Amino acid sequence: VMEKVLDQVLAMVPVKHIEWPLGFDFSPVGQRELTEGVFLNPHLVVHPPSNSYQMRVLKTVMSKAESAGYEVSEGVYELYAALVAIPEEKDCCYKSYHIEKELYVTVKESTQLISKGTTGLATWNAAFCFVKWALANRDLFAKRTVLELGSGLGFAGMAVCLTCKPKLYCFTDCHEEVLVKLKENVQLNLTKDVVYDQALVDVFVKTLRTLLSMNSSAVGYVASTIRNPETYQYFCKGIGKTTSYHNEPWSVSVTYL
Repeated sequence: VMEKVLDQVLAMVPVKHIEWPLGFDFSPVGQRELTEGVFLNPHLVVHPPSNSYQMRVLKTVMSKAESAGYEVSEGVYELYAALVAIPEEKDCCYKSYHIEKELYVTVKESTQLISKGTTGLATWNAAFCFVKWALANRDLFAKRTVLELGSGLGFAGMAVCLTCKPKLYCFTDCHEEVLVKLKENVQLNLTKDVVYDQALVDVFVKTLRTLLSMNSSAVGYVASTIRNPETYQYFCKGIGKTTSYHNEPWSVSVTYL
């Protein structure tokens, strides 16, 4: 029931435009479902929208509960108090956009439309339109090399990479600060899942091999959580195959956490 509300809060939809579940009564039970299903959701806890935005949502919940004749629950008050006590990052926050099924693309972006002399630190509606079109035309990107001109914070490109499986995707932009944030967002969404998808293991190992072959004293360290045993074994096998090339001046040390 709370999934639709969660999606809206993660994307920081303006509070006045949030669509609440049909028949939701903001009773104590409803408030508990809201706090547990939205504000304590693991994704939101790790990559939260701005504190001020979450506080505005909670204020709306309080107002609607009181208007319906219910008392505001302790859980809602505690959440609000916790947000007040947390120092807020002034210039940027996380926004997470639901792409399909359980897939979200998370972007760290500016809270202002124009920041540091550029409009590239916020995600524009054109990017959402492009992703919608790309999802309906995945074959145009599958196994292709894609060059995106003006990637901004990378939302469109990351969504394409995660859903359309291009062979190579090149992000570009001309603003130095945008490029810094773009790199952070790509690392946030793409590198964390590299060794969990067998389709990406070979690419990861090949890239690691290329980088380490540039310096005879270089050592690579890979930290990974075992989510899928089959993928884990495939990854170990790939590393083993690579390290068997003794005439290559490189080595890999693998650490699993």
